[in-house]
Amino acid sequence: MECFWGCGYLIRVLPDKEILDVGMWVNPVFRRQGYATLIISHLKETCLKAGYTPIAGCAADNIASRRTLEKCGFMTKHCAIVFEF
Repeated sequence: MECFWGCGYLIRVLPDKEILDVGMWVNPVFRRQGYATLIISHLKETCLKAGYTPIAGCAADNIASRRTLEKCGFMTKHCAIVFEF
């Protein structure tokens, strides 16, 4: 039986800028096996080869995602805080 282990996406952030948002999702069954790193690394290289600047983000409390992004060469520049009332 074949299983879907994950996917990635590229989204153009601003129509007049050569910037793409890089993102991914990994099936919980396959997490912590390197698939997220594989997806993000591939998408980042795809962006760079095509002349785009890759950017990425995650929730401040999503430590696993942040570590994956850092492993792939992304650096934290901003941290957004959500206030709920």
